[in-house]
Amino acid sequence: MGDLRGAYVSGEVLSYREWHEAFIFERLLNIYRAHGMRVHTLTPSNTKKGLKATPFAEHLINLEENNRALRDSEGSRIFPLSEEDLPPDIRPNRTKLLADIIRFHKPRSFVETGTWNGGRAIEMALAAFENADEITYKGYDLFEDATEETDQEEFNLKAHVTKLAVEKRLTDFKEKIKKEKNKTFNFKLIKGNTRDVLEKEVPDFALIGGGNSITTVQNDYNKLNGARVKMVDNFFTKDSQKKTPPKKYNGVNVLVETLEGVKRIVLPSSDPVKEGGVTHYALIYDERTVPALPDSLLNVPIVVHPRDCVDKEYIQANIKENMTLIDKSKFLGKCRPNEKEVIVVSAGHSTDFAKVKELIKKNPDAKVLCVKHSYPMLLKQGIKPWSCVVLDPRSIEGESTHGVIRKELFKTIDPTTKFFVASMTDPSVTKYLLEKNANIYGWHAFTESLRSEEEREQEIKNQKISVMSELGIPEGATLITGGTCAAMRTIGIMHTMGFRRFHLFGFDCSLKDEPTDEQKKETTGAEDEEPKPKYLQVSVKNNSYWTTGELLAMAQDCERVFSDATMNLNISFYGDNTLVSSLWDLQQEQQKIPLFEDVFND
Repeated sequence: MGDLRGAYVSGEVLSYREWHEAFIFERLLNIYRAHGMRVHTLTPSNTKKGLKATPFAEHLINLEENNRALRDSEGSRIFPLSEEDLPPDIRPNRTKLLADIIRFHKPRSFVETGTWNGGRAIEMALAAFENADEITYKGYDLFEDATEETDQEEFNLKAHVTKLAVEKRLTDFKEKIKKEKNKTFNFKLIKGNTRDVLEKEVPDFALIGGGNSITTVQNDYNKLNGARVKMVDNFFTKDSQKKTPPKKYNGVNVLVETLEGVKRIVLPSSDPVKEGGVTHYALIYDERTVPALPDSLLNVPIVVHPRDCVDKEYIQANIKENMTLIDKSKFLGKCRPNEKEVIVVSAGHSTDFAKVKELIKKNPDAKVLCVKHSYPMLLKQGIKPWSCVVLDPRSIEGESTHGVIRKELFKTIDPTTKFFVASMTDPSVTKYLLEKNANIYGWHAFTESLRSEEEREQEIKNQKISVMSELGIPEGATLITGGTCAAMRTIGIMHTMGFRRFHLFGFDCSLKDEPTDEQKKETTGAEDEEPKPKYLQVSVKNNSYWTTGELLAMAQDCERVFSDATMNLNISFYGDNTLVSSLWDLQQEQQKIPLFEDVFND
């Protein structure tokens, strides 16, 4: 339940194709089943009645649609909204820009249209308090007067709340910030449609986000035009599918595109809209009186949505053949947790081999694992890896992403190395390793290519992950999750096998040298996608790095692993001046759980 709530509170939900509770809950169940959890479903697999089909039907009420439609013939709510409880905050990526811009402009008075649950009011106040001891906030919203009709008119997808519940939350915040920080938070909430109740205001900062219709956006902007700085939420752009919300909800777009004589900046964002499109903040101010934003605040957050590098049918064919090539008694599975250490060496340029040797000498029982690109590097240094993890579903005769023929990577095989070969690996790799008498162990990488729609339906009925029976994967086999590449799956494999202490080398995810001008012109992408630049320049804080989409996907996986407390990992990270080293440093700065040494320093 904590993971379910966390998906929404953290904003993680926005990165998935569906945002509703059933989709997120099922996704969590799939992950838990893959790690051995037993699940009992209370409803038949062929029902659409949901709660009504369970033993709880006589005792619980399913309040669908956030209570929006639950009204009697006179319009009164059948089930009144809570005067105390509020839905959890939603923190999409773009809200970080809101706080950064407030810190830069240092406002002391705020007006917001679309207060909702008060979460953004508190976020803005906390940012403003970094430069002021007292601020004033005024918020407008329909609160409990919102209806299904107003939701449709203004493109509102959030749950309704009561004014009293929001007042209670802001009062609690006011008392807490006074007691703990000696800061003063003055606030006033006004209920009603801003077309009727919004007054002309001249605050330092106006956040306009109460509605998306052209009429409402224009009304709110005209009333708040006197604000020194104005931010308007929900400027829509097309997503990768070239979708965008209906034109009648593009009120912010119409406003921004028709304004004259002011500075207009559509701020970078990757936040998706449920109905299709991407939503942004737009910043508006008079550049004659307001300083320009620094370039660092205008960096665009890059989010990679990885996909398999070959067709689903190709991966399925690989699995079928590998199930005949790899000894079925030598497939990896779950083991009890242990205290042993793992040294994982990926193929990044930052690897300090002297440090690797030092760790091995200090802990000779540590398991050294590598990927195919780092395998010959380790052998050259006189280090014999305990295991090499292989995942690539492409032919051994082809050229790797590092510009090396894959076959060359396995030219020299040490007899003591165990090769952990994923069942989705191209069989040409498996056959080549068998020809060289390599000691092969199999494992199953979890991927959507393992399942058809029928298998997904069977999961509900059978209470466990179902894979296509024709693939030859035995029932109950362990499926390894963990990321988009072999290095990240190495962590997943060893975690599944009970290891918790990891030393990570070569997890760079950035290039050693800047690409040449010719290389910067190169493009990449699947045939059904628009070509994209192969090389990307990204920044973490004030550090810039050149990378690729594939490496960036791995960096995102690293970020998730570094911040995932549920895996109970003890990670030591090695390497400087790389993309992932910067992400590691950033995570350490944000880490709120203290080290043992910091608590007991005697």
